[in-house]
Amino acid sequence: MTDRFDIKLFLLRLLRKFHILLMGAVLGGILIGGGYAVKKLVIDKPLYQTRIVAHEDLYFDTEIGQYTYINRYTWNEIVAMDWITDEISENLSGKYSSDEISALLTAEVPSDSRIVYVYVTSEDKEKTAEVAKATVPVIESVSDKLPEIQDVLIMDVYETPKKVDNAKYLLRACILGAVLGLLAALFGRSVYILMDDSIYIPELFEKKYGIETETFDGNIPEGALVLDKSLPDLTGISEGETEVYVVSGAHNGKIVEHVLYELKKRNVKVTKAYLTNAKIWLIKGFYAGTRFPDPFMK
Repeated sequence: MTDRFDIKLFLLRLLRKFHILLMGAVLGGILIGGGYAVKKLVIDKPLYQTRIVAHEDLYFDTEIGQYTYINRYTWNEIVAMDWITDEISENLSGKYSSDEISALLTAEVPSDSRIVYVYVTSEDKEKTAEVAKATVPVIESVSDKLPEIQDVLIMDVYETPKKVDNAKYLLRACILGAVLGLLAALFGRSVYILMDDSIYIPELFEKKYGIETETFDGNIPEGALVLDKSLPDLTGISEGETEVYVVSGAHNGKIVEHVLYELKKRNVKVTKAYLTNAKIWLIKGFYAGTRFPDPFMK
């Protein structure tokens, strides 16, 4: 008596409930995307941002024969340096502290480029403009303190701060939520299928228990031994032969095993098994593409 995992049967049952997977994806997208939208559009205050565009002239290292490269991470460390934020604060006559200014500055460097974008972002439009204006001369003087940079040329400054689109990543949030929802639904459905010990395919039952099996579509004879969700009454059954009627999809695998074990102990031979309430679509799908479309449908 051996259990057999059949990938085709698993996939058939999984895809049969495709709407569950779809619902998981939709709910995930709504929950994650909706939560993101509420946070960004309702809870968070609007932000204003301006941008300083600079061109960096980097030091050429003759020993290795190439220019020094400063990436986005390093530039974000540079704009957060104390001497930079202190100078910006001084340019503003101490109106904003160095820590306040540091929280407003970020930098971006496109790949394989000497262009640097320094962003100033805050919840106050005037504050953003003031800090940006005070930041320009400090960025220009970066080369005086950092030997890796020979010169910095300011190319452009967006003097009027623009309102930041807080929900610009809403689509990404929805897609992420949909993927997570789909994975959660897929995991839950897979666990359900793997834990289900119901009997669905006559051939698999026959191979597992060595009992001739076929589907049955009709009225079960009175007094027949039916293996359903509950244990049948085996009183008075001892020795001889019998047939069993196994209800398909009844989560009764352990009950079937127990009853067959009890019958064996009582020297009762099961000559044949009938699979009732069979899922015909599942059986046909299971045998689809084979030479014998359904040898058990009789």
